[in-house]
Amino acid sequence: TGYDIRTGKTISLRESTDKVGTWNKWNKTFYQSDFWSTKRLLRQFERVVKYTERGYDLTSVTDKYISIVEEILLTENFYKSEKGTKYFTDTIEQFEVVLKILQVWKRDLKMTPEQILTLKQLI
Repeated sequence: TGYDIRTGKTISLRESTDKVGTWNKWNKTFYQSDFWSTKRLLRQFERVVKYTERGYDLTSVTDKYISIVEEILLTENFYKSEKGTKYFTDTIEQFEVVLKILQVWKRDLKMTPEQILTLKQLI
């Protein structure tokens, strides 16, 4: 919900009334493509799993997470040092694994405890 300052009324920001969820279009993090913001955002993916198991359709949320990770994978190395380049390479490899996990989730709508643990460890 939100609050309209002009009218003084509380309004609903939900785009649907049934059990279909969408990604938060008001959250600026969904529009940023940097490692740190994306990792922080991906930590919330476990909620997608939890609410899908409760009967919600969160396909659009999963698609958004996948598109964000794909965008990150297209990032050029912006580090100039050897240490920075190693961090960049390691992080890109982690995002490649995360992308595979998200794609399997989208296909199967099932995630094992081991996959959830791997996802948590990567991000």
